This record gives sequence, structure tokens and C-alpha cells, in this order.
Amino acid sequence: MGSGMSEGYRQRLARLLAGEARGAALARRLVSRAGCRGLDLWTLHRQVRERVERRGEGPHPPFAIDAAALELVCDGSLGGLARWLRGAGYPARFARGRSGRSLAAEPAGSEVLLTSDSRVTARSAVRRGELRALWIPVDLHPADQLGLVLEDLRLPLREPRCMRCGGEQRAVAKAEVAHRIPPRTARWLDDYFVCRGCDWLYWRGTHWRRIEARLAGRVVP
Repeated sequence: MGSGMSEGYRQRLARLLAGEARGAALARRLVSRAGCRGLDLWTLHRQVRERVERRGEGPHPPFAIDAAALELVCDGSLGGLARWLRGAGYPARFARGRSGRSLAAEPAGSEVLLTSDSRVTARSAVRRGELRALWIPVDLHPADQLGLVLEDLRLPLREPRCMRCGGEQRAVAKAEVAHRIPPRTARWLDDYFVCRGCDWLYWRGTHWRRIEARLAGRVVP
């Protein structure tokens, strides 16, 4: 595993263990030990998080947010995450072709930066709260990346947005869009939605149910 990935996990573990004496040093040792033993750092992160949660010690959000006005921006390595965030009901901008470092160089606004570059989240501006940024492992499935963001920011699942453009969805009568529904889907499903922005047709079938099941227990009720 690359040094950038190891550093990103070290940062995450240090935040999880902040309530323990020498938590940062412990996080470094855990990452080093995992590297020597060939252990999966994602699994290590999950184990440490579950232990902290069982103790009732957090973890606490890394910074304050206004969930109602939350805006998320994903760097050029996290396009899949941007789509899944929209599917979970959150405005998410995909900065195609932009690195985390280039986005972090822009004046800080209301957005939360999601990046796979651990050098960004190691900056003093992040520690001081001047830049709100989260490190996301680029090698995870977007569903697991989404789970991390929802856990970190203590966010619930909302009504889905369009995964293509982020627009809000509106319910439509089945008869209104019957010509656009695959015949096999039409036989068993009656509820359909259309994006107000791009007119893309959606239904919440078995795929969306698998998403919800995958995230069960990892979001705020």
C-alpha cells in the first residue's frame, strides 16, 4: 500500500483515537504494524471505529456543518462517490480533472472537500478549521466511500437526488412514463420518479434496496 494511503488511514485512526492518551502515536503504530503483517487498513479502520463506538467515546464530527445547506465537492478521483452522494440525497459536485490540492488552493467557502490526497487533509488549514476536508480512500467501492462520509458527518439518508446531475426528483404517475419503463420492471413496480433537471427516469427497485441494506447501521437514523 502506498505511503499516501497509509498516511490517510493514519490521520483517520488518529482522529478516532483522539480521546486516548497518545492517540496519535497509537495510530502510527497500528498502521505500521498492519503494514508489516500485510493487514488490510480498511478492516483495521472499521475495527477501531467499532471499538470506539462501543465505548461511547465518539467519534465526533471533524468539523461543524449545517446539514440543511451542506455542499460537497469531490476531487477528480471520486466521481463514483459524487454519484452515490446524490443518490443518498446530497448535493455533490464532481470536479472532473481537478486534484484535491488544486481545489484546496481556492478560497475556502461553504463546501466540504472530499479528496483522496492525504497531503491535503494533513495541512494546518484543515487542523485550524479554515479548510473543511475529508480524506477518502480511493480504492474503496463508492458505497463504502459514501458510508464513510455519512458516518463522519453524522448524516442520514435523504430522498434521492438524480445521480446524473444532482437535480431533485419528482414522483410521476406510472401511466405518464409507461413507454420508458422496461417491461419486466413495469410488471412488479408502480412507483417512478423523474429528475426535475435532466428528466432522467428512476425507480427504487432491488438495486436501491441493496444500497440501503449495505448502509444499514452506518448512518444517523
